[in-house]
Amino acid sequence: MIGGECRFANIDDLAVQLDLPQGHRRSEDVLAAAWLRWGAEAAGHLHGEFTFFAYDPTCATVWLCRDQTPSRPLFFVHYPGRFIAFCNHPRPLLALPGVDPGLDDVAFAAAVTMTAMDATETGYKDLRRVPRAHVLTLTRDAIVDCRRWWVPTVRDAPTGWSDDDYVEAARNLFDRVVRDHYGGDGERTGILLSGGLDSLAVAESVLRQKLGPLIGYAVFDPPDLCVWRRRDKIADQRPVVDAFLQNHPDFTVRFIPYRTAPGDMATMDRQRQTGLFSTTPHLSGLLEDARRMMKADGITTVLGGQGGNQTLSADGWHHLDDLRNSGRWFALAWNMLHFVRRRGPSMMRALAGTAVPDWVWRLRRRPLVWTDPHGSTAFLSPETAKATAERYGWNRAWAVARDKRSNMLEPMGRDHPYLDGLYLPWRAHGMSLRTPFADRRIVDFALSVPASQYLRRGRTRWLMRRMLAGRLPEAIVNDHRFGDDFSSFPIRAETWRESMRAALPGLQSSASARRIFDLEAMERFLGDDWPAIDTACSTLDQFIRISDCAQAFMAARFLQMTDGGNG
Repeated sequence: MIGGECRFANIDDLAVQLDLPQGHRRSEDVLAAAWLRWGAEAAGHLHGEFTFFAYDPTCATVWLCRDQTPSRPLFFVHYPGRFIAFCNHPRPLLALPGVDPGLDDVAFAAAVTMTAMDATETGYKDLRRVPRAHVLTLTRDAIVDCRRWWVPTVRDAPTGWSDDDYVEAARNLFDRVVRDHYGGDGERTGILLSGGLDSLAVAESVLRQKLGPLIGYAVFDPPDLCVWRRRDKIADQRPVVDAFLQNHPDFTVRFIPYRTAPGDMATMDRQRQTGLFSTTPHLSGLLEDARRMMKADGITTVLGGQGGNQTLSADGWHHLDDLRNSGRWFALAWNMLHFVRRRGPSMMRALAGTAVPDWVWRLRRRPLVWTDPHGSTAFLSPETAKATAERYGWNRAWAVARDKRSNMLEPMGRDHPYLDGLYLPWRAHGMSLRTPFADRRIVDFALSVPASQYLRRGRTRWLMRRMLAGRLPEAIVNDHRFGDDFSSFPIRAETWRESMRAALPGLQSSASARRIFDLEAMERFLGDDWPAIDTACSTLDQFIRISDCAQAFMAARFLQMTDGGNG
């Protein structure tokens, strides 16, 4: 028995490879033929978005497989000797008779604080997940194997390639991948636009190749709310999209004003829909507004630029690591000087750390205690913090691997259980989110490109800029800034504070919230410990501290919900 939910980007190539007749080239036919040909190795031959299972009654074995993107979660419950159940959504599994819907306090605390945990854990006692790019083998009595079928690794660069060869290869591959991910017959396609290169590159490729109708959706702060401005960020991103529209006057873009209200209610709605804890609310309102408008327009396929910063449009900082590790100090200093010339003296502090040997960083990042006083762990109860440290040790996500190249190995960020919750709402609205930059072919190519192709004389994203030259307006291609989704942070922060302080007393009714979190510490932060915010010179550290508090607060509200305290 074989089944799944699949959309293969290389379905025609697979059909030829598997000798399928013309009338049997649907996804289900390809999946069945691929499994019969390659068995558990089938996933390595597939490109696209997929989750599937296979069951062999002769040996009472079930295989569960998931692709490498976060857009197709797969959850399961395994009771040895009783049953195995699996689903793309957690709620039906939690409702099964005999399944304990309770949370594992320590695993939940690890997830909230972004601590590295077992890849199959979810925070629930009985519910588990299939990690990305993994095949799980389950028998009646045990989980036999959890094997990764694709490991992104740095590859040898092609020999004899010039700078122009890399640009041409990147252009051809990118256009093909975008073509594969574009919605097919009967699908209405939209794209999430920002003021950056990645989403605009996807839109440009669709329009230039004339793949079919496309509607853009851009959710930006109104200009009068963009009060937090930084030199390396674009606060008001609408002019960037307007410049793009000058080249494509027939392209329809719907501009959605970003709500001034906090996103905590949108986050609570997402938590109710998915049964999973969701991250801080600063972008929840933005995405929910876009989802509702797309649904009203009948959109079924959504393209996005996620993963671009880690693949084709990587900034190239890992090149500085390569120069340092190889002892090329003159080249390192030369690139750092170009950085400062282009980006200003403020870059010197960030770049200075590049010259520090790894053993010094390892000493600096080995803390005496597990709790980070300026992170989400500051709001855990002492008992939960101690138990989490004993189970997982000190392995906070940002305290490992300083090598910038390692960021490219996970094109969509770390494989974290609650990232799954970010994609389930798209499914709830009947839409599929597709990310061409996270396609395995793009990742493999990007990891074969020398670091020097991404950074040259202090110019970041060098490969992407050359790739888009002549395709996007020159002002966009040569702008080194990124779009800023937090330009209204000072205004929104005060709104968050008011809403959190109003709801904080209600958290006392949740036994789980009192047990896992230090609600008194949260109350102090929302009172006297709240950082002073000056709209003229607010710092990223202030945002991080407030965001950590909001994340802990929304996690506590999730616990209140699971305890039955707020619906």
